[in-house]
Amino acid sequence: SDIEEAEHRLGVKLPESVCEWYSKIDAIDLLKKHSNNDDPIPVKDWRIEEWGSQRLVPFMNENQGVCKWAFQLSGSNDPPVYV
Repeated sequence: SDIEEAEHRLGVKLPESVCEWYSKIDAIDLLKKHSNNDDPIPVKDWRIEEWGSQRLVPFMNENQGVCKWAFQLSGSNDPPVYV
């Protein structure tokens, strides 16, 4: 699966809630449809970014490049999401 490949490539276990969401067939389409035309980042393109002392995985870019959404790799099964 895309999630298993991402975990292997990134060298981390992704949060359970993230894995559950992205196991849905239409997860990316639902994000796009209900996000004001923002651009979800395909799981195959996920990267870990350091922001201060936090490790974040961006999963969506705002449609004009103003911001992005990222979930935190905090060890939580339901991690915070930052914009």
